[in-house]
Amino acid sequence: MTVIEAHDVRKTYRRRGKPAKAALDGLELVVEEGGVHGFLGPNGSGKTTTLRCLLGLARPDSGSLRLLGAEIPGHLPGVVGDVGVLLESPAFFPPFTGRLNLRLLSDAASLPRQRVDEVLDVVGLRDVADDRVKGYSLGMRQRLGIAAALLKRPRLLVLDEPSNGLDPAGMKEVRDLLRQLGDGQVTVFLSSHLLSEVQQICDDVAILARGRYIAGGAVADVLAAQSTGAVRVGVADAARAAEVLRSGGFTVTDDGNGLLVDHVADGALVTRALADHGHYVSWLMPETVDLEEAFLALTEGTGLGEERAS
Repeated sequence: MTVIEAHDVRKTYRRRGKPAKAALDGLELVVEEGGVHGFLGPNGSGKTTTLRCLLGLARPDSGSLRLLGAEIPGHLPGVVGDVGVLLESPAFFPPFTGRLNLRLLSDAASLPRQRVDEVLDVVGLRDVADDRVKGYSLGMRQRLGIAAALLKRPRLLVLDEPSNGLDPAGMKEVRDLLRQLGDGQVTVFLSSHLLSEVQQICDDVAILARGRYIAGGAVADVLAAQSTGAVRVGVADAARAAEVLRSGGFTVTDDGNGLLVDHVADGALVTRALADHGHYVSWLMPETVDLEEAFLALTEGTGLGEERAS
């Protein structure tokens, strides 16, 4: 089942005295139920506008949107109870305890109070639930915000930059929590610019640029698509080994960290070519691409620096 669908969605912002700017330009997006899904793009790519349109906070100019199978915005009231949302830094009453803040929210939504203790357990805040929020770390406050979003037992959890502003310890807290939720009964859809974090927790990603979907799929597949098939090789005589490989038709660079050999279909071809000339490999490893490198390669030339509505 799909939890999010967008087809040919367009949204243009018009501001007095300024030219109109298209935040979404024919966006296509499909997110399947289950797991943790990353939503990536440079500033101004349309991520926040997409989330706002999905949640009924903005209306697209054209195209179709579906959330949990319901057409948006017309049928949003029928599914909004199954969607938990954290779009910005969570706002709580600092002098109140974490538990009291959640109780106020649950009472306002006519939810059973026992749900408060349940979500405190889920996010790992049960032991500090009766401490005042003003004493919470940023990571604890973010987890409290996620707890608030979970009060309704949502099927879909939508998060906008959940690790923004957190220190490494806070990032790990949130990362572990989201992975736990994605492995359970909740589909997590998160927008983020912290690519290393996304790579660690997301099952798949969708990458936007200029309001359009440009790439996506399983994280491993996105990385594989951007790989050059290069390997690094360690040998005793790097200069002569490089000459051997070049004479054999390989593209080789010696950057001081072993020989970098591009476009290698099989590492055995490299070791055989060297061994035939008396050069024996001490180590060989594939040159991996991380999500940041893949992201930059995919979005290069898409106007990263342009100031646009996001």
